[in-house]
Amino acid sequence: MSFRNILMAVGVVALISGLLLSGIAVMRPAAPSSDPAADRPRAVLVAAHPVEAGVLLRADDIGWAEVPPSGFEKEYIEGGEAAELNYIGAVTTRRFSEGEPLLASGLIRPKERDFLAAVLTPGMRAVTVTVNALQSAAGMLLPGDRVDVILTQRFGESGAGLARKVSGETILHNVRVIAVDQRLNMEEESSSSRQSAGREKLPNTITVEVSQQDAEKLLVATELGNLGLALRPFVSADAASAQARETVWAADVSPALSTLEGSKGGAAGSNQQGPARVQVMHGGTTENQ
Repeated sequence: MSFRNILMAVGVVALISGLLLSGIAVMRPAAPSSDPAADRPRAVLVAAHPVEAGVLLRADDIGWAEVPPSGFEKEYIEGGEAAELNYIGAVTTRRFSEGEPLLASGLIRPKERDFLAAVLTPGMRAVTVTVNALQSAAGMLLPGDRVDVILTQRFGESGAGLARKVSGETILHNVRVIAVDQRLNMEEESSSSRQSAGREKLPNTITVEVSQQDAEKLLVATELGNLGLALRPFVSADAASAQARETVWAADVSPALSTLEGSKGGAAGSNQQGPARVQVMHGGTTENQ
């Protein structure tokens, strides 16, 4: 056999060996992943209970659930406690069922474009009122809370008695707070910036969601007297109630004013003199008229 033939035979053997080794490598199962974290379930944010569209998420609306790597989608929200805080106060743009993963595309966070418009219920309006510490429940109100709006008026020199110098009445019921100052989510503000001279910073304005007619009523009320906001329970048996309530007058709060008013009226009556009497003399007789 010539040297050339020997080289060709060696080449053929090498080629056949290479093909056999390649086939074995293809048929061999893939080696398990060296990164155990890749096979671990991933914790994602889920709805703790059914959440409707247009809801401002609160801490108790959000829960956690683990999903396998094969079921994880890029729109799921994962992470630790910081991720949860980032979505408290976000508004939902679609309905989420209980246990359903929250999707980034179904939420709009505060300061994102169109957030305020998404927060408002169709047909409703956003109205901002100026408040002080007493009127804003000492700064305890948060976006998403429900309040009653109370109007107090002082009638001054209108001629009303002491018992009716001041009145208070609830003019709006079960109104939703959508912003405190310019914050649509109280978590936006760091704890250090919320303290001034060791005290919590109190809000100057509260923005509420009302109907167009109630918006007009609220703006007129700001010209009549002072407005106060009374926090309602998160779940209220009379949440839909808007029944008329009687006006509360000063005398209803302080019976002493009624007593004082009555005593003044009695004193005024005792000091009044009767009609003047005239004596008419007819000759030797006298007649009182």
